[in-house]
Amino acid sequence: MNIAVDDPRFKTQKLSIETASLWRGPRLLLNGAPVEGKGSAYVVRDDAGAETAVVVKPGFPDPIPKLLVGGGAVGGLFGALALYVNARIFRSDRGSAAKYGLTALVSAAAVAAFTVLALTLQTLIRGS
Repeated sequence: MNIAVDDPRFKTQKLSIETASLWRGPRLLLNGAPVEGKGSAYVVRDDAGAETAVVVKPGFPDPIPKLLVGGGAVGGLFGALALYVNARIFRSDRGSAAKYGLTALVSAAAVAAFTVLALTLQTLIRGS
């Protein structure tokens, strides 16, 4: 069974998911052709030509898989920023406990900021 994916980044191309069969898991189709991926992760080019990461997650016992579509740039930005700040903290002359505590706070703040921005962008894109 093929399920069409409604995503604003794929208006001229047809992105769909083929549900799992008895012998293989679900797979991603772009314009009717299977997309090569690594496990359940795929990279496809959207209508604008930008690479977009797509993850197909099986939904046991539901036969329809879950689809996570994202560019990855926002998460990469927050991750790189947190890595930079944490490296600076660990190279400082603070005590070990302070270093670990501060890096935990920086990492938690990066995850929180990413979540807020991702949800905001999702709301703006979907219009809901």
